[in-house]
Parts: sequence; structure tokens; C-alpha cells
Amino acid sequence: MKLVLTLAFIAFLCTCGRAQINLDKLPRDISNVAFIKGKTGFLIDSLTIRTSLDTFPYGFAFISDTLLLDISIFHPVDELIVETFAEGHPFGRHSCWIDAPSADVHLSIAAGRTVIDSVGLSPMDRWFRKEVDLIRLSGNLTAAKSNLGRAILNNQDLLMCANFIGAFQDLPNLTRPDILWLKSTLNSELRSVKRHPWFASLLARQKAMQSNLRRKLKKYELSDQRGKVVELTIPKKQFFVLNFYDARLSDARRDHLYLKEMLLTDSVFSRVPVISIARGDYVDGWLNYVKEGDFPWPHYLDYKPDLYDQMALFPASTYVLLNRKNQIEGLYDNLRQLTAALQWRKL
Repeated sequence: MKLVLTLAFIAFLCTCGRAQINLDKLPRDISNVAFIKGKTGFLIDSLTIRTSLDTFPYGFAFISDTLLLDISIFHPVDELIVETFAEGHPFGRHSCWIDAPSADVHLSIAAGRTVIDSVGLSPMDRWFRKEVDLIRLSGNLTAAKSNLGRAILNNQDLLMCANFIGAFQDLPNLTRPDILWLKSTLNSELRSVKRHPWFASLLARQKAMQSNLRRKLKKYELSDQRGKVVELTIPKKQFFVLNFYDARLSDARRDHLYLKEMLLTDSVFSRVPVISIARGDYVDGWLNYVKEGDFPWPHYLDYKPDLYDQMALFPASTYVLLNRKNQIEGLYDNLRQLTAALQWRKL
């Protein structure tokens, strides 16, 4: 169980997908990057590359052993995503960190996948991997939290700080003091790097997490399956969960099936009330979904939708963990992370 809890948030550190906004005013550098085929990279005949500043990847033929490209990167260090191909067959994407003025990216194919063996002349990638390994090997969630906090402070001027902030926000052992510490850090420590679009979703999540819903929930009007306006009744429990979801998305439906199964067993959810709320722009489909699902916990619609727009930060599902004071202790995008947070609290 300890391993499950410890790894519940780690994936964010190395896999991130973010939307692009206006990038014209962001600080940039030019890095001369040499892509070099390793011993098992001879199959590669083309590749695509994309930095954090690119909306779409750019493709290049890769016939010889080395390919030299001048790449516009975010200053002072940027993430580079590489995907390799052989006769049109893709081998998947791999990412690394590069800075100016140059970098050597050594590429191979292993088990049918793109592999970046090493990054030379640009030490940031190796340094980042060491940071990630230290967090992975923390041993417990308390140590992982401490190491993530240190990594955030040590990388406050670098784009990779976004990865550590996201992992910190995903922690199952997050507490109110942790949330307020991160608020203070984001306000006082991070500088121009916050203008990068990667931080938009992180800052929106932080704003929602630090908000105090105490005395506010009663002001939101929701509708039940009969179209009757109801006042949200707050469960008198140690913890409860608000689940904001889009019934049109398969991930949300899958989570609800898992949750329904867990409620039939002696799981943590048998002691933690769940209230699910959907946006009121899918009425007929939502009514059919709830009726056919026969869910053993309440589902409501937010027609306005004030509460939904404030708290639904993820496209499929958003799980908001609240304590008996209606204070947010965690905000997650999947049932696995929420379950880990409840298990850590030994419910």
C-alpha cells in the first residue's frame, strides 16, 4: 500500500501535456542541438520535435548519423519532446531538457520505443533526472513532500518547477498548511517563469485549493433529477467529496463504475460521502445517464453553473476533498489519487 501511495503522484513529474497561449513576449534562447543516432538508432530515418513553445511538432528527415538544428527554446531551459520514425512507423515520444547555447541528444530505439540515451553539453536534463530520482526514492510520503518542497524552491526560476508544483499538488498527504505554504511560495518566490502557459492550470488549481468554501456552499442552487432546486446539504462527516464531472466523457463514466463497485465493499468510500455535480448543459443525456447508472450517491445539475465553473478544473472529473469545516484538503483529477488521499488519512 505504501508503494501505491508514494507513486500516486509521481507520473506528473515526467509526463505533462499543456495548452498553448500567446507566447510572443516570453523570453527565448537559441540552442544548437545535435541529434545523434546511438547503436540501436540506425533504423531512424526521420523525427519530429516540439518544445514547450510549440503548438505542433516539426518534422525533419534524419538520414545521416547526425542532424543539426537551431531550436528556439524558452529561456533559460526548455523541455524538448522528440518522436522518431522509420519508414513512417512511429516509435513514440521521449522528452528531455535542454538549454543554450548547445546540446547533444543521443537517440536509440529500445523495445520498439524512442529512447534518449543521454543529453550532452546541456547538464540540466541530468540534473532534473537526479531530482526526480531523489523524490522517487524518498521512502515515504512525508519525505517525498519535503523533497518536492525543496525542489520547488531550488527551481523557482526554471520551467521544470512546474513539474514539481504539479506533483506537490497531487500529493495524497496534502494538508491545509501545505496548500497555504504553496500559495505563499507562488506569490513571493516564483518570478517571470510564471508567465509561461504551463503555469496557467497550476495557478488556477492553487487558487481553487486555497479558497475557503465554508459558508459558501449553501448559496449555490443545484437541481435534482426532477428539476427541483435543492440546497446543497453538507454531510456531517470528518471528510466528504464533491465530484464535478462531464457525463459525456468515458473517463468520468469509468470512475463512476469503479466508485459504485467500491461502495458495495468495505472501502474508504463507505465512510466518506460523495456528491456528484454535472454542468447543466447536457440535461437529457445526463438524466438518462443517472437513471441507467442507478448510483447509490446523489447527483445534481448546476444550471448557472457557478460552482461547477469555479471548481471543475479537469475535463472529465474533478474530485474535491473537504474536511468537516468545508475546507479543501485536496483536488484531484482521478479516482486513484482521491483513494490514495483517503487511505493516507486511514479512513
